Amino acid sequence: MTTKKCDLVLFGFSKMRWNFPAIYHSFTTDEQQILNAVLIKLAAADGVQCIFWGGSTTIAATRQPGSDVDLWVVLSSVNKAKRKLQDKLHDLNSVTYVYDGGYLPWLGHFLSIYFFPDCSFSVDIGFCDTQDLSAVNPGPNPFFVYGAPEAVEQVSTLLKHQEYEVTPETRAGRILVNMIKIRKCLRRGHIWNAQEYLKRARSELIGIMLHHREQKPIYYTRPERDAEDFLSVEERKCLSETCPKYSAKSVATCSEKLISECLRRICEMPDNRLANVLMLLSQDIAATVKE
Repeated sequence: MTTKKCDLVLFGFSKMRWNFPAIYHSFTTDEQQILNAVLIKLAAADGVQCIFWGGSTTIAATRQPGSDVDLWVVLSSVNKAKRKLQDKLHDLNSVTYVYDGGYLPWLGHFLSIYFFPDCSFSVDIGFCDTQDLSAVNPGPNPFFVYGAPEAVEQVSTLLKHQEYEVTPETRAGRILVNMIKIRKCLRRGHIWNAQEYLKRARSELIGIMLHHREQKPIYYTRPERDAEDFLSVEERKCLSETCPKYSAKSVATCSEKLISECLRRICEMPDNRLANVLMLLSQDIAATVKE
């Protein structure tokens, strides 16, 4: 990947050396200035070892309007640094909102910063220490923009390659659990809750549909994240038939359809006990609405 070294002088800090992926130079001047300011705030924090850029925007062909920038900051004391930086990042020019997303295993301790009145540009930041690195998922091309060579080398050895470890059997098991929840919700008249569990089951069905396809350029834990780019028209139509209206009957009908599509795709599983239970659940959910 083409890189370019840059000197940034902002807020009176001394010069710092940076490496940027080539895609950085396709950003607008305003976006570059915002990103520069964010990076300098991060690099000036106590205990920062290095900063790397990951996610889809390191793959030039995947950047689209509205794509955010994903940064990982590796430091010695995560919680202390995050609290201090959260206040400082609020003071950046053009900031509209700073969202604290808590802890996400693939990202670390998460902050998302939105810029411009319409929130059209954002920077997602994952704060992590070296113990977190085995779980983070920066994508196939993590790019180190800041850090001493020895720190970069250490962190590079700790990052793992993307894993596509969720099997159709595992996803079918998750569908089963969500269907049990749906049955319970319908019996209690909790339609909104039933719809939420159906959405989760649909996500797993999408994962089963995509399992044998060519691997995506970057792996996302949510299969539905870019499903339209990989599913056929027929598959998308099948999925649309699992999206219910607000009624118990509609939820039940969509649940039956989702189970049917799941069974059609897992019929060759070596252990068919799961398939048998799913068929019984489909009948039970239908009967629940008729009661």
